[in-house]
Amino acid sequence: MFHREVQRVSAPPQTDQAAEGCCAGSERGQTEGQEKPTTACGAGEQGACNHPCHRNQISDLMKRLDESKFFYQELQKEKTRVEGEKDLLQKENERLLCYVCNDSGSNLLSNPIPVQEALEENTGLVFGNPYAAAQDIQYIPILPSIKKCPICHGVFPDDVEENVFEQHLQTHILDCPFCDEVFSEAERQVYDDHVFCHSL
Repeated sequence: MFHREVQRVSAPPQTDQAAEGCCAGSERGQTEGQEKPTTACGAGEQGACNHPCHRNQISDLMKRLDESKFFYQELQKEKTRVEGEKDLLQKENERLLCYVCNDSGSNLLSNPIPVQEALEENTGLVFGNPYAAAQDIQYIPILPSIKKCPICHGVFPDDVEENVFEQHLQTHILDCPFCDEVFSEAERQVYDDHVFCHSL
């Protein structure tokens, strides 16, 4: 083993043709009938090749790995942001449904809430009490069955078959073939990036 180390240190630097020869030489050594297979570029049992072309390949692969990790982290941040927006939209939707349910049959404009009362309720809060909508939701009566597409807001009659409504929803949904993640049609780029991350 020490003898191989000395040979490797004393050997002159190889050109690109010599590098091809040394890598190809390991295959030639096996085909010419030598009993002991040699490793590429004289790396021996010590490990990886130290030839410049191989170091460049390794550094290129490391750069690609770093880029892939960066893109994955950016996609995770985007996913977190989109999920936060989704939660906010769901809360807003529930709040609006609460108003529709409470005021069905009456006009919202006939009984406006005085501005002074609204300000007194939310003293010290710039954008209002974020928990007020959650307190109102606890007392929501059960809504009649309304079939409304949450994505395109298309309204379906109550007597439409459930499978027709589900088929309509499936046209808007993209399912990840690798995991249980679901994306809307509007998030096509996020979906494509997500599926690409699975292939890394």
